[in-house]
Amino acid sequence: MDKAITLLQKATTAHGILASPVKQENYQRVWSRDGIMAGIAGILIDDSVIIQGLKETCLTLARNQHPKGTIPSNVPLDRKAPSYGSLVGRVDATSWFVIGSCLYYLNTKDHDFWKEIESNVNDALAILDAWEFNDRHLIYTPLSGNWADEYPMHGYLLYDNLLRLWAVQLFAKISTEDKYLLKAKLIKQVIQHNFFFDQQDETRYHPTLYHRAYNNHWKIPVAGFNPSRYYKIFDACGIGLALLMNVSESKQTAHNVTEYLNKMKFNESEALLVPAFWPVIKEEESLWDELAENYSYSFKNTPHHFHNGGIWPIMSGWLALGLKSQGQSDAAERIFSGLEGLLAQDDYQFSEYYDSLDLKANGKKPLSYSATGYIFTKIASSDTSLDKLYLS
Repeated sequence: MDKAITLLQKATTAHGILASPVKQENYQRVWSRDGIMAGIAGILIDDSVIIQGLKETCLTLARNQHPKGTIPSNVPLDRKAPSYGSLVGRVDATSWFVIGSCLYYLNTKDHDFWKEIESNVNDALAILDAWEFNDRHLIYTPLSGNWADEYPMHGYLLYDNLLRLWAVQLFAKISTEDKYLLKAKLIKQVIQHNFFFDQQDETRYHPTLYHRAYNNHWKIPVAGFNPSRYYKIFDACGIGLALLMNVSESKQTAHNVTEYLNKMKFNESEALLVPAFWPVIKEEESLWDELAENYSYSFKNTPHHFHNGGIWPIMSGWLALGLKSQGQSDAAERIFSGLEGLLAQDDYQFSEYYDSLDLKANGKKPLSYSATGYIFTKIASSDTSLDKLYLS
């Protein structure tokens, strides 16, 4: 784990934690999700350098917050304009900012920091409320609206709504206003009833699609839905967050997830390899056209690559933490073992992802994202407490 910690420390600057310490394209910037996740790793391992980097990440993002409340996806160090997304904005950046700010304060009690940033957190929560659109407790993510910006999902997505839930729950621990506790309760209930199929009541968003999906019951939560479809897709990070936050019957869900992973063709050994999304989308399938046309520079989502079945260390990390939190320690240890094997064959260069066909390193490197994921899987395979995440 030392190499991963060293990478994050090298990526830590006076302005926050960079996506990569190496100058390449737009990775030497302070990214909301990359910097906050790395900072969370710093909190869990009690690394003062990385924790300070989390603080500076939050402050940099706050100082570049849009007047409407949106948090930038990333902020360049050369004083150029911050990016709120290219074709569309990034919904998850705003939730990660609230999560990072609250976790930093809850773990350090840095009152000067909170005094400076509290209004920014309030404004971020307000724009998340606005993104509900219909006042029914779930935010709507546009196509390309989160970390998987070249993957063809849009609508009410598990990952984005769990992040928003965590953000509201954390703020409720700091605020003196009871309305945040109530809001968190309502969000959690609607997530539980629409992504897990464990209730048939008035909180259903789309009764017709719900009944169709319910009658073809899936044992793990769906990745999302919109007015025209449910996405019966395995979302490693979304499921990991659901387990961490104890949504629905989480111990049974954790067991079902482990069974699902065991059935993947490349998980025949003791180690577990975890694609960010599964199964892969192939050319003959309905989602292919949306996938094939959705890219910025070059098409990377061939089957088993990038978002389309690629194995991302950071998403493996969140799933491992979630499984650990629900007593599936053996599965968490097997995920660590699987990731360790991939990293070792790549000489711990912390590549962006590994393809699920040949298990080869791909994408940019070295990335803070991947070093963070490795730290998460290591924590998940140990006795380290997750209390610092303030999940309960």
